[in-house]
Amino acid sequence: MNKKLLLISILIVLCLSILSFVIYKKSQTTPQNNLQEATGLQTEVTLSDLRTHITPDDCWIVVDNNVYNISPYISVHPGGREAITQYCGSDATEAFQKRNEKGPHPKNASDFLNTLIMGPMVTK
Repeated sequence: MNKKLLLISILIVLCLSILSFVIYKKSQTTPQNNLQEATGLQTEVTLSDLRTHITPDDCWIVVDNNVYNISPYISVHPGGREAITQYCGSDATEAFQKRNEKGPHPKNASDFLNTLIMGPMVTK
């Protein structure tokens, strides 16, 4: 009986821990990301907007005139953090296409990048 109670207690604590982690991760998204997720709408981004997202924790880049929030991807990028962070707040199109002279990124990289889109880059 005591073993069952202990097992149930452990399972409850584990479930609550996982739930807390998921809620915490969801709370880490920016309000603009929440709006985009909720509405499916993309936001037009100006150069002055782009230049406010220049840190690894808040890193937006431009690739082919679209703006992407790549902050959540920086820590797992196969080419290393520095390969991306040097482009925070700027246009990374050439770097994305050339990939240190290795040629363009594979299609799956482009497909993944599209999941991080904030919207088109506009000039105003």
